[in-house]
Amino acid sequence: MLNIKNTYMQFKMYGGLSSDVYAIAAAHLILGISSFIVSFLILMLTLKINYSPTISGLFIMGSLAIQQVGKIIGGKSSDSIPWSLVSSLVILFLYYEVFY
Repeated sequence: MLNIKNTYMQFKMYGGLSSDVYAIAAAHLILGISSFIVSFLILMLTLKINYSPTISGLFIMGSLAIQQVGKIIGGKSSDSIPWSLVSSLVILFLYYEVFY
């Protein structure tokens, strides 16, 4: 049986934190939930689209490898390129993707 008073006492220490900490925790929760998309994509590829498990695994492995390379390039570029230029490039890229 769940003891409500004990549970309340465990979470009471997080009550006086700044709003930045809560925002980071919420973002981390959303990103954690989004990590389940890969599992559902594998199921969809194998069960609904009838790809073989090998092809589905290679597709997911390739997309995750490209994602990691993109994270490294994005991290290096954000350290070396000014923020205003990076934001302008992102806005131009999004504009191109939406309207062309």
